[in-house]
Amino acid sequence: PPKMEKLLLALGEVVQSRVNLRILDELNEKDKDELDQLSSSAKSAEEIQNFLKAKIPDLENIVTTVIAESKEELVERAKMLNP
Repeated sequence: PPKMEKLLLALGEVVQSRVNLRILDELNEKDKDELDQLSSSAKSAEEIQNFLKAKIPDLENIVTTVIAESKEELVERAKMLNP
């Protein structure tokens, strides 16, 4: 159903935003500037991903953790709506 698709897209955007914030927390100012330059110069997603992996060795674990935390939060909120 279209309503479910919209909800899933919105949830995906929320998770992506949380991942981005966590990544920015891990980078120093110089690396943030370099990431900004990479992003604004239309580099490929693969190049940006490689940059992040080089700067944040634990990147995959961070992403997995953010996804798990978001999922848990969603489950808790659903429980509150349907006691």
